[in-house]
Amino acid sequence: MNYDFLNLSSIEFERLCHDLLEPELGFPLELFSDGADGGIDLRREENGQLTVVQCKRYADFDKLIASLRKETGKVNRLGVNRYLVATAVPITVQRKEKIRALFAPYLRTVGDIYGRDELNALLRKYPAVEKAHPKLWFTSAAVLESIMNRGQHNKTAFLLDQIRQEQQLLVVSPYYEEAVRKLEFENLVVLSGAPGIGKSTLARLLCSHYILQGFEPISILKDVEEGYDEYMEGKRQVILFDDFLGSNFYKRLLTKNEEERLVRFIDKITGNPDKKLIMTTREYVFRQAENSSEAIKLADLNISKCLMNMERVSFEYKSQLLYNHLFFSALPSEYLVRLVDGESYLEVIEHDNFNPRTIRLNTDFRKIKHIAAERYMEHFVAALKNPQTVWEHAFDVEISSYGKYVLYLLLIADHPVTLDEMELALESLLAASGELKEAEFSVRYRKALIELTDTFIQVRQWYESEAPLMIRFDNPSVQDFLIHRLLSDRRMIRLLVRSAVYFESLFYFDNQLFAEGPFKADAELRSLLADKLISEFDRLRLLKNSRLNSTNVIGTAYFMLEHRDNAELCEVLAQQIQRYPAEYSIKGHGYVQVAHDLVGRADVDADRVLRHVFQGIADIPDIILFLELERAVPPEFERFAKGMTESHREFLQKLIDQDVANELYEPVVKSLPNTEGDLRRIERRLGIPTREYREDLVGVYIQHELAEGRGQDVRLDEFGDVGIVEIIRGAFYHSLYQGQFEDFLLWEQYVPEVFGQFLVSYREEIKEHYLSLVKAAAFDVEEAVSFAARLGLDEGEIAPFVVRKKAPLRSLAEELDLPGSDVDHGANFLLDLYPGHWNVQTERTKKKTRAMFQSLVRRD
Repeated sequence: MNYDFLNLSSIEFERLCHDLLEPELGFPLELFSDGADGGIDLRREENGQLTVVQCKRYADFDKLIASLRKETGKVNRLGVNRYLVATAVPITVQRKEKIRALFAPYLRTVGDIYGRDELNALLRKYPAVEKAHPKLWFTSAAVLESIMNRGQHNKTAFLLDQIRQEQQLLVVSPYYEEAVRKLEFENLVVLSGAPGIGKSTLARLLCSHYILQGFEPISILKDVEEGYDEYMEGKRQVILFDDFLGSNFYKRLLTKNEEERLVRFIDKITGNPDKKLIMTTREYVFRQAENSSEAIKLADLNISKCLMNMERVSFEYKSQLLYNHLFFSALPSEYLVRLVDGESYLEVIEHDNFNPRTIRLNTDFRKIKHIAAERYMEHFVAALKNPQTVWEHAFDVEISSYGKYVLYLLLIADHPVTLDEMELALESLLAASGELKEAEFSVRYRKALIELTDTFIQVRQWYESEAPLMIRFDNPSVQDFLIHRLLSDRRMIRLLVRSAVYFESLFYFDNQLFAEGPFKADAELRSLLADKLISEFDRLRLLKNSRLNSTNVIGTAYFMLEHRDNAELCEVLAQQIQRYPAEYSIKGHGYVQVAHDLVGRADVDADRVLRHVFQGIADIPDIILFLELERAVPPEFERFAKGMTESHREFLQKLIDQDVANELYEPVVKSLPNTEGDLRRIERRLGIPTREYREDLVGVYIQHELAEGRGQDVRLDEFGDVGIVEIIRGAFYHSLYQGQFEDFLLWEQYVPEVFGQFLVSYREEIKEHYLSLVKAAAFDVEEAVSFAARLGLDEGEIAPFVVRKKAPLRSLAEELDLPGSDVDHGANFLLDLYPGHWNVQTERTKKKTRAMFQSLVRRD
């Protein structure tokens, strides 16, 4: 791989040259950036002999040679014995001679000049150095081309754009090694931390790490179903799921089934070494989710969590991060001087609220150009105290009223929206406020998008190549700022509610921030929201990119801000459940509870409601919810159950078959007894045969408990009419195709007599399926014959079919007894004991930092 090194700052380039030239020259080099070196980068002094290496990060030879001419007098004064040059510029033989002539006799040979090609050759010679400088390959052309060549259309293009935008500013996170370790041992890492701490940047760095190992990048932009769609068995894939729980707060928009689908997808990944799953979330959102969702709590994602905390980040890391942002910025020199003079940069680095996002925003000249140079440091420190201030001037002074409205509308949409969707919402808002002037509306709308783009918003295709252009926020901190503003602007809240076009915009105010804020104590605002739903329910729309549908809209409206007590709203919803059949699923946000509460009303046709609810059944949990309606209208439910047609039964049988197959393929073991109980209830009430499914589920569950050493806690009589021999048969099939033979043989100890009955009763079936697996799988002869003997089969029946060597059954982590979580817990324990270690500032550290920042104002 060839690099141009221009994504490195000068300091980073010097460090790379140091790490390459030390092994090449065969002696240690001092890395100078402490101001006492007279501008020398690398040096070695021994026995009165001084060797100096000058490192120059340039793209242009003319600038390089001009800079080197300034060094000649310095070389003479220092008494240099040997002088070397390392540069990012490609160097021809003629150029080398020109450089050598400048420094003769100290530059002894052209071999002491290392240009771009020579440095790349050293990287190939010393691959450990390349590995130790992830910024090189994270932003390399090879990674970017690999992303573009691996499909996924605009999703990967979006990932590519993000990598390009941050390539120069990157400083490799101190959490990088910990995250890689978790991915290697567990195939999963959850990057958690405060807003702006660098979770998404680290996630993309980790993606690049695996892309270079041949993994296909998958970017999930909407929900976990995208992950299921893109998942390919046998293919190496690294999957990035940014803000997997939401960007600002955890909202219960996930149904129980969707939460379980997410947990099941995570389990599916962690059990497959060909897959790596990288997820990010804000820590407080993660905690809200754990408190609100039993499925997420049981998933115990803390084991795979990498909690990013600036208090545990070194002074050197913060210094390098600030330096890189300043080095690659467009800030005029008078701004840089304000930071460097009097070592003011220390006030930024040492600030308790130091945050990578705040640093990025306040070194972007486009965003702070309204601040005079003499007030720059004052503004910077104020922004650290209150990060929202970075957006205040632009929002209050620089953007039009149309622009402000677009931002508020995008906020409450809570999703990317199309240009047409935003246009419709803006037109409605302006009409409600009396500001709409139709003759100029289209022009002003387009101008508003232009003024907001690349500062507040981005406009592009986000999902598929044929998808329309969509608007989304450029930076999550914009949303934080707008939420803060909106919470204190009651007039704007009222206007947004009155003019809302989309259900999502109204439901936004049901989130934690607003429900506990202005709406909680304001009857007028609550009434306004209810009136809007009552009067315009049939006219409200769903966004193109919505996660809602007409079914869960009903449940969300019913429970929002306790509107279930509003008689007029209940009448509207009663009409909806009679008018439209449920779709996709009936679990959505309390839909069945609405039907349960309203189906018994005198003005409601209960038979029609039952038919409509039945049409939305999508899986076993949906069937159980449907059964709850019997409590509300027993006679009508009895009539429906007795009148079920053969096609109804076939429909339910197909759903059960599919659900159980999925459950067994990727089991969430703790839920298996509940599923078995649900199937018993379905069979008892609707007459759908489920015994064989229940035997399979119970077999897998008991075997798991045996393997975990909890077999003595399992009572067979709690599973009703299932037969123990058939339970073992169900466990056998699961073990056969999951490679869990050792676990399966635990049945021999648990119920030896019944296990013997199973071997006798199903001998031919056991032989047939075991042989089919031996022929296809990877076993050695001894192992295959050993298992066969335990299953009552003869060696002669098995050995001829064994053709391949079995791969190791246990991962390296298990063999070494070093699970990533244990290592990380130990590291965190040490951090808790010695937190001060990470911000120790020795005099040498301060000296290096001083020289690094002073170099910004004396660049060649």
